[in-house]
Amino acid sequence: MKKILLVEDDVNIRTLFRKILIANGYGVIEATNGEEALRLYKKLEEKPELIILDHLMPKKSGLEVTQELLKQYSHKNILIITGYPNLDMECFPEETVKLRLKPISVDDFLSEIQSILQVKNCNESKEKLEVK
Repeated sequence: MKKILLVEDDVNIRTLFRKILIANGYGVIEATNGEEALRLYKKLEEKPELIILDHLMPKKSGLEVTQELLKQYSHKNILIITGYPNLDMECFPEETVKLRLKPISVDDFLSEIQSILQVKNCNESKEKLEVK
């Protein structure tokens, strides 16, 4: 079962996303703000395959969390979901950090997650072949 760290301060959105993810076979770890997400991530022995972040949250924004995850842990799969279409994402590598706008349909949400995780699996397979 693939694990996803879901970071969203709005309890209704977080609950909806969690239910969708669980119904589609994903394990979900939840955080309500950016600081909590970083604490949880640090403690996890088995890191999640994907981190889904809201952009605007108390304590640390999704962008601040993303910067710290990339700097400290080199986490490779981050999906930021925001209602702000003018968000500046140029400082993040496109293959690592994806951006989707709210509102997002269930189909688009799941499709984006599957796409990110397929690319991750493909890259891991290539790395294994190069090591041999």
